[in-house]
Amino acid sequence: MLYRLLTIVSLLGLLALPVQAQMIFQQVSAQQAQGKQGSVPNLNLSPTWGLTLSFIQTGERIQQVRVGDPSRILVDFDSPLSSASSDAGATVIYLRQLGQPLDMGLRLPKAAQQTNQVPLTVVTTGSQERRLYQFRLLLGQETSISTIEVVPEALMPQSQPLPQLVRGQPGVPPLPPL
Repeated sequence: MLYRLLTIVSLLGLLALPVQAQMIFQQVSAQQAQGKQGSVPNLNLSPTWGLTLSFIQTGERIQQVRVGDPSRILVDFDSPLSSASSDAGATVIYLRQLGQPLDMGLRLPKAAQQTNQVPLTVVTTGSQERRLYQFRLLLGQETSISTIEVVPEALMPQSQPLPQLVRGQPGVPPLPPL
């Protein structure tokens, strides 16, 4: 009887657990994040969901990270930042919006404090070359994306061109009569 009661209580406890959100990965072209192609990538952040920004695929190490308003964003790394003379260093950034801004004594303009857009700049090093990446953090935006991978252009999935249909070829229907 006691065993049956404990089993029922355990099952009720499991039913009360919150459902975990599905984690979704998204890739961003390194060319786009460097401003060489398209617009600056937007990254959604919220106080309820962290975001991982991975540079693993680029083979680069993170040297420096600048957040436009550090009083509202928590930044952490998978290891210490890289120095110019080291091959070791961080390859992953963890970002999370704070529920309330920290009082850091920053004298940012009021407009900067009230916007939901915060710039993020990442400087990396690899192959004797430094690279600059730019992102726009959109605060208060709910998202199911948990990880953004910065990927070299050569590793990005390529879309296949649509086949060109030519009237009169086998399998292509003729034009209807007018």
